[in-house]
Order: sequence, then structure tokens, then C-alpha cells
Amino acid sequence: MLWNPSDIVVQAPGDIRYFNEHQAVRIYLRNLPHWRQEGVTYFVTFRQADSIPRSVWEEMNREAQEWTDRIVNHVKEHGELAETIALEWEAFQRRQWILSEQITDECHGSCLLADDKVRQIVVDALMFFEAERHTTHALVVMPNHVHLLVTPIASWALDMLTQSWKGFTSRQINRHLGRKGPLWQPESFDRIVRHETHFERVASYIMANPTKAKLTGCRSTVGIAEACVKASPDSLHEWSPTFPGDEW
Repeated sequence: MLWNPSDIVVQAPGDIRYFNEHQAVRIYLRNLPHWRQEGVTYFVTFRQADSIPRSVWEEMNREAQEWTDRIVNHVKEHGELAETIALEWEAFQRRQWILSEQITDECHGSCLLADDKVRQIVVDALMFFEAERHTTHALVVMPNHVHLLVTPIASWALDMLTQSWKGFTSRQINRHLGRKGPLWQPESFDRIVRHETHFERVASYIMANPTKAKLTGCRSTVGIAEACVKASPDSLHEWSPTFPGDEW
């Protein structure tokens, strides 16, 4: 893992498994949809509990619940989800993701992770079982949220990993700061990486997040696996223009 690198170009390793529409997938809903498929790579985000103002968070949850109810009722009535509704649902999720990113990048809340020692607790926890429970391709720890590009290993489901990371870091950070109460939002965002271009866009987004958020000073930690860095400058390329949220 390379820490806080600069002037790199991202590449997708050849052994990454992407979403396979022909392979079994498990889907469950809370406020967000969560898709699970064996052996794939995920883009994961978890945020501090106070990173989004309460009024905004409550409105986002209300809209998400309305969508969940609409989907459940439609499937009960028709036996499956119509493609038009599925596309509308995905567009709604994209809008919510973009809004969440814009707000968290504004550094609302206590931003406990802006502190070097607190941020290191998170980094150490994320990397402690590297190559044993998961393979981490890229990560960024921002002042109030975390992004990961990660592949669970063997029997370690993504939910087990996120629960372990969030639970351990919450206890350690609270102890370190002498505080009590929840540190993280109860639900994490995750999405299965769809293909090689999606992988590279997500990794590039993670690497550029501090710049995008216009952070000053050492208030973030970025890491990328060496296997995700192009080895030769001869292979440099520029991304074609994308619309906001394309890395979602």
C-alpha cells in the first residue's frame, strides 16, 4: 500500500471480479439497497454520525423509505420490478449519493478524523487483517467519512467487515478522546464494482477526494495498492468527461 501518493495513474489489476448478472446475487434493503455477490469488489463508504445535518438526513431517510415502500408494493402486485421503476430507483440512489458526498465534503459535524492520531486508528484497523480477511485496493480517511475499494476474502462477508471496522474504531476513538456515544452512521453505503472502467473511476475518485473537498493541511490519509498503479508513464491516459456521480 502506498500512502498519500501523488501524480499516479490508476489501473485495475487483472484478477478483479466484477458484478456478474448471470451469477446469484442477494439483495436486502434498509434505508439503502445492499447487493451481495461472492468474490466481487465493493465501493464502500461510512460516515460519522454527525457528518450530515439532522434535517437533511431525516429528509433523505424519508425519501428512501418512500422508495422502499413503492418497490415492495410493486413487487407484491406484479411479481417483479418493472425496468422503468428500477431505472428510476437507481437514478434516485445516484442523486442521494451525490448529495451525501457534497455535504460530507463540506466537513459538517465534529470531523474527529481530521486529527492525525484519530485518523491513524481508523487506518490501522482497516489494514490490520489485510490479505487475511480482505484485499484493499484503495482507501481514503477524510475528516468525517471513509471510502474503501475492497474485496472480501473467503467467508468474510462485507457486512462482517464493516461491522468489525466500525465497532472497533468507535470503541478505540471514544476511549482515545474520552467521549461516549455513536461515532458512525448505523448504515454504510456500498456498491458492487461493475467493470474495469468503474473500478478505475472509483479508485481515482478516492485518490482525489481530499483535493475535491479542498482540504488544507494534513487532514486526510490516502492509500492505494501498488497493483493499482500504472507502472509506466508511457501508458498514461486521460478519462473522458463524465457526469457527477459516475463513480457511484
